[in-house]
Amino acid sequence: MLWSPPARRRPELWAPTPATAPPRAPGHSGGAAVAVDGPAGDREVAGSAHARTRQDPAHRGPGRDADGRRFRKFARVARLRIECADEFKAGHGREWPEVVKHMQTCNISQYSVIHDPATHLVFASFKYTGYDFAGDMERFGEHDRVVEWRNLTEKWLEPVDGSAGVEAGKVPGLGGVWSPVDEVIYKP
Repeated sequence: MLWSPPARRRPELWAPTPATAPPRAPGHSGGAAVAVDGPAGDREVAGSAHARTRQDPAHRGPGRDADGRRFRKFARVARLRIECADEFKAGHGREWPEVVKHMQTCNISQYSVIHDPATHLVFASFKYTGYDFAGDMERFGEHDRVVEWRNLTEKWLEPVDGSAGVEAGKVPGLGGVWSPVDEVIYKP
C-alpha cells in the first residue's frame, strides 16, 4: 500500500456563533446531519455549514472578498412596465443617500440594477456580507426611506412571465415583484 499524507480538515466557511448556531432536531446531539425546519420555515440541514445561513436559491454560496470577508451574491429579475421606462431611468438617476447608507448597515454592498431595453427585463444583484440574511432584510425593509423607495419603484415593475406570482420573489426589503435567478459563473 502506498503512503499518502493525512487529509487536512478544512475549517468551515461559516463558523457558528451563539446567535447563528445551527438548529438541532430534538434529541440530536451532533454527528450526522439532520434536516429540520429553519427559523424562516425553510428546510435546513442541522450540522452542515449551510445550516448557518438562510437558504435561498438565488445565492451563489459562501465566498470571500479580497479582504477576506465572507459574502454571498444574490440576483433577482423583474419586468419594467413599458410605459414607465423614462420614469424608471429618471428615478434611478438621483441617489437616495439614506437608502444607500441603510444598505451598508444591513450588510448589502455592490447593489446593481441593469435594464435590457429589448426585453424590458430589469436585473438586480447585490453582495451580502452578514450572517443573518432574513433579519437584515427584514430590518432593511422596515426603514422609512426604503419603504418610500420601494413604493416608488414597484409601480414601475411587474413580475416576469412564468413566475409563481408576486410572492415567489418576495424578500423583505426588496418588494414582491422580484423573482430569484441563478448565477452561472462568477470571477472576482
